[in-house]
Amino acid sequence: MQATRPKCASCKSIVFQDAKQNTGVRPKDALCKSIIRLNISVLLRREVAMGDLPPFESPTITSQPSEFFGTPLLQVPTVHDLLSGSAKRNSSKIAVACLHQKSDHLSSLSGCDTSQSAHHHLRWSFGELLRASHAMALALSEAGIEPGDVVLAYVGNGIEFHIIARAAFELNCPFAPVNPKTAENAKETKHYLNVLKPAVVIVPDRAVAQSTMKAAASEIEQAKILLAYDGEWAAEGWQDICAFVTNYSASSEASSDASSSSAETDSLIVNREMEDVVLILFTSGTTSLPKGVPHTNTSLATIFINSHEAMNLDSARVCGNHAPVSHGLGILFYGMYHLEGCKIVHPSTQYDAGASLAAIREEGVTDIPGVPAMISAMLEHSDFKETDTSELKCVVMGATDVLPEHFRRCTKELQAAKAMDEYGLSETGAVWICPPEQAPDKSYPVLGALLRVCDPGTGDVLPRGEVGELHLGGPQVITQYLLAEGQDAETANSCFYDDSHGHWMKTGDRAVMAENGLTKILGRYKDLVIRGGEKIAPKAIEAVFAESFGIIAEVVGFADEIAGEVPVAVVKLLAGQELNLPDVREKMIQELGIAFAVEKIIPITQLEKHFRDEQNEEAVGGGIAYENVEMLSQLWLQFLGINSTSLTPQTSVRNFADSLMISRFSAKLRRTTGQVMTLQQILEHPTIEAQAALLSASSATQKDDYSDMDAKPGGPLESHHIAHVVSNAIEFESIKTLGQEVLTPLGLAWNDVEDVVPMHGNLARLLTRRRPQSNNHRHAWLVRDSTIPEVTKAIKKALANHPVMRSMTIKPDHVGPLHVILRPTNRFFSHCVRVVGPVADSKALDYLHYNNLEVDYAADPGPMFQVLISHVEEENCPGIVYMAQHSTYDGISVPYFLEDIDAELCMTNAELTTRVPYTAWAKSYHNFRNSDSAKRSISWNVDRLAGISKQQNALFPVARAPGMFKGNTGGWIDIATGKPGPKRELLDDFDGARGFAQLAKLRDAQQLTADHGIEVPHIIRAALAILNCRQTGAGVALYGQNQAGRTWPFLSDWQASRMPEAMDVNGPTLEMVVTRTPVADDLLVLKMLQSLQNEQVLMNEHSHAPWDTLVREMNEGEQNAGHVMEEVVLRQIFNWLPGGDSLKCKRLEMVSIVSRADVGILWNCTMPAVDEVQIHVSWDSAQLKKAEVEGLLENLIDLVEQLARRDSWLKSVGNLR
Repeated sequence: MQATRPKCASCKSIVFQDAKQNTGVRPKDALCKSIIRLNISVLLRREVAMGDLPPFESPTITSQPSEFFGTPLLQVPTVHDLLSGSAKRNSSKIAVACLHQKSDHLSSLSGCDTSQSAHHHLRWSFGELLRASHAMALALSEAGIEPGDVVLAYVGNGIEFHIIARAAFELNCPFAPVNPKTAENAKETKHYLNVLKPAVVIVPDRAVAQSTMKAAASEIEQAKILLAYDGEWAAEGWQDICAFVTNYSASSEASSDASSSSAETDSLIVNREMEDVVLILFTSGTTSLPKGVPHTNTSLATIFINSHEAMNLDSARVCGNHAPVSHGLGILFYGMYHLEGCKIVHPSTQYDAGASLAAIREEGVTDIPGVPAMISAMLEHSDFKETDTSELKCVVMGATDVLPEHFRRCTKELQAAKAMDEYGLSETGAVWICPPEQAPDKSYPVLGALLRVCDPGTGDVLPRGEVGELHLGGPQVITQYLLAEGQDAETANSCFYDDSHGHWMKTGDRAVMAENGLTKILGRYKDLVIRGGEKIAPKAIEAVFAESFGIIAEVVGFADEIAGEVPVAVVKLLAGQELNLPDVREKMIQELGIAFAVEKIIPITQLEKHFRDEQNEEAVGGGIAYENVEMLSQLWLQFLGINSTSLTPQTSVRNFADSLMISRFSAKLRRTTGQVMTLQQILEHPTIEAQAALLSASSATQKDDYSDMDAKPGGPLESHHIAHVVSNAIEFESIKTLGQEVLTPLGLAWNDVEDVVPMHGNLARLLTRRRPQSNNHRHAWLVRDSTIPEVTKAIKKALANHPVMRSMTIKPDHVGPLHVILRPTNRFFSHCVRVVGPVADSKALDYLHYNNLEVDYAADPGPMFQVLISHVEEENCPGIVYMAQHSTYDGISVPYFLEDIDAELCMTNAELTTRVPYTAWAKSYHNFRNSDSAKRSISWNVDRLAGISKQQNALFPVARAPGMFKGNTGGWIDIATGKPGPKRELLDDFDGARGFAQLAKLRDAQQLTADHGIEVPHIIRAALAILNCRQTGAGVALYGQNQAGRTWPFLSDWQASRMPEAMDVNGPTLEMVVTRTPVADDLLVLKMLQSLQNEQVLMNEHSHAPWDTLVREMNEGEQNAGHVMEEVVLRQIFNWLPGGDSLKCKRLEMVSIVSRADVGILWNCTMPAVDEVQIHVSWDSAQLKKAEVEGLLENLIDLVEQLARRDSWLKSVGNLR
């Protein structure tokens, strides 16, 4: 006997059931999806700012059936004949303009001469496009591709789409365009390849190539041809598309009549039948994996022709097609406009509001397709006021719910002559394109389209005025889905049927047909969520809940004013079971993609409670979420130091903060509130509103007690306490002996030692003592509203909280240099914390014992931190000057130290923030320094810097004197000889160690980040590389770059995820990398910036490569390469300092910061505001004159400001001033 499934307590429809237990929710409390949606809307209390659809009033029911047939379309040509014929008729007209692609991009395929072009971006005529696509088709044919072979192309909006599509149509090969972003989803990628079994796979770059190979290696191996259209970034086994076409088409062209211009565009002789499949799209449907949507010559040509007629196009129209070309809407607007011979403009690879506005200004766009969110983004963009939109003819919106307010904004605010509503499916193309509420005419529905509204149960046609399921018919409807093995074909294709009128599809959409035939869409029967026009299958999300979390979930779409709908999950938790929203979102993104990340998780018990008590006014997490918005807003504003009007709950914080700043904010949030939000979570939830929701749904907090990571011995330090000794008695005695040698002069003993910690390679490099001031920092501060005893106490307390700043150093033979950390006793403090006599004013404080080599330094063997405390008479407050050796701190740990001093000064006996112990990080580094992960990082860097020994002409500045030193060089030793170095003559009397700074304006930098994911530091890096090459005449720039290193070294992702935030480590994790940047006059600025951004991702991953090992392996693999690498970082260093509130204190007031690094020139850069960068330069006065550095800084500022402007991104580097 079959078990009876439970039904909804309200509407009696069947509800979801636990498949494992074969029991459902209790019938009296059970809720179906319609009731879930109703209650969620009240629970979430979300107001739709764009306005709701007007209340639906059912039309009068009549006896006339709900059927309405468009004008028949009797005969259509093949898609190839349709488009190639139009192209030949309009061969001299511009066919495609791509604002984001350089004018000579793929020009070898089209044969176009761009040298005289007045445009920096790509503009091809129909004739040039035909030449390129024909050459592509010819090459594919020569390489063995035959009609019917599938061409899979991962393409964004650009000229590649047009070339590949037309080539496939000419060959009569099914063309499958796929969004490159989907390559990140391994499961979906493998599914696409299983469904398509492509003969040709085309990708944009190495990243997508590697993702597809990783996800579906065997399927990729079955492909005949693998191509990349950005060949510079092609992976192994993939060919550059231009080289491929040139190689394969050359022999064929040699045998043809080269003098014939028509030979370049004459179509291949191919048998093309009307029912041959020519295009394959993918649609989510309601199942977990996408279904292939195969369009034939008949269906696709019909779609292009009937939409062209519905739009009443003429040749003067210009389409700004920012809809994805892998989506039905993008395909629709491609076909109908090229059928007429109209220009299509692609503003950017993927939608970008600023670029779309630029397309209106620069290319005269008249028509725009899209979803309401795109239109809203354009209206709210800062460039909208500068854009004349009065020539816009038409805005077409579809793919999601479109409200009356959306149409009003198009005509009133965007100033389009008219706004139109488009309805259709991937399976059918557009069924109508018309103004809202327009009475049906000859263009409604489109030519050949058939509409009917049927009873969803029986399939009978309903009378007009009754609500039912919309069925669509006509020659534009596909016959069946293309599926992978294992997908249920019978179920999937059950929506298709035939009758005497033709071929039909049941859409699953609820609709009603008025007396005049006008049809309104009221919602869906099928459980689909449409987010920004993208169909999301709830079952796919529900499957991940079940498989990954063992939880039953019902996923429904909830109205969102921007996205249209977002997925919300109602879950059934067992007693004691918990679910963390960030974990769920992360899993959904990993398995399915970011669009599938649920917005909210609501326990079914909470929903049931609301259902039973509708008077309960408290929204789910509403109060908490509101409080979180307020808290996060205040924290972000304080952290970023920006005006409150600049940051709303809906603003992306990525407009103001780079990834380093975001990491620091994550640490600040934990310290301030105890709540945990990781860097990755903030990147995925960039608005304060989204972050507040994340915190509301999560109970994640992080402990402040790290005692288990930093267990200190109660008595003397023994061998088993030291990580690298591993109870080796001989090594331990050696360390103990060396330690006593440096402790005895201070009157200290081994009992004063708290810990012994290994230095990683870069710290050992920084420790190298060429002179007393080698790699020292000197900071001077006024201390307001405090006394000298209070200041002394605060410094000692802060030092107690920062162990590595209480260190001496030793250098055993069997291991690298070691920090010998001393206990925070008065015996030790007497050697590093000293009160001195008063000074007159802040300038006197700044120069207190300045360059006095008896006092003004901290160096090996230590103490590595020295502080002088004085009374400043003019200010009537204490002042402090401290010197610190760089092996004990970095730019992130120093603010923590100052924060602790300030906290104690503000409140006596303050409880200082407990941070992640540096000793735990340092010992972890040491323990894994020989791991496979470390070896991979070394190998990556060795490969990256291969050939560096032959590029010494790129070293800058030129060595005019021996050694590279900022600051006092008294007592310097030539480490090559061990003898005192020769005298160095200064070039002028300016103190280059103090340097000076200048601001650069970053006009469009926020847009660069939003559009292309390129952060501000890479603008500076690019400018610095260009500046270097202009100085040296070399084709590459070489300089050192400091890396924050705020990750757990050599741990796998799952291991690192279980560790505390490395951003909160209270010591130096600083690493040094050598940057080698090629610079060529013909290099596109945007491509250079993207290359630097991509390289930085890998440098972050491999920055912990042990410096000493890397130098050794570089020398072994290439004579002198390691030594050149060391010389590079002595010549020049780029340092990106944390922005935000890193040095904001209540009592401490900065007087000066002086770096005495062993380097020729140092560029310290930070962002004091979101639209400007401060570049501070300091230098070795024996190598450079002040006037020379002023010129260098002026040129660098100019380059930075040029690179930060949108109008430079498509220029060549050689065209910059």
